[in-house]
Amino acid sequence: MQVARKAGFPVWRFLRGKSGDIPHRVLFSDGDLHPHNIVVCRGRIKGFLDWEAAGWYPEY
Repeated sequence: MQVARKAGFPVWRFLRGKSGDIPHRVLFSDGDLHPHNIVVCRGRIKGFLDWEAAGWYPEY
């Protein structure tokens, strides 16, 4: 959002206006969940990798 603000484009205002159109919850998500980012040991999930895309996203 900092880059968008510096560019003068109110992206956050646009997105905030659109998010009200669809009922949803906002959740913290990995943002890049793929099988190669899941750590499995002895058939059990032990952790997740690659969190740089993580953030608060709409549940959809």
